[in-house]
Amino acid sequence: MTPGQMLCFSGPNLEQDEATLDLLTERELLIKEKFKGGYSLTPAGFESMNDCELCADGTA
Repeated sequence: MTPGQMLCFSGPNLEQDEATLDLLTERELLIKEKFKGGYSLTPAGFESMNDCELCADGTA
């Protein structure tokens, strides 16, 4: 996923992950789109995702 691409959540996934998505939005790692369940990765979110130690080995 690259910055600016929209990721969409719906149904149980949106309800289950809403608090986490809100936190990532507050930290300016995601942008909440007008489309219900739509979020876009910010450049800072993209950088953070690529720097994530848990993700570096491909297991998370």
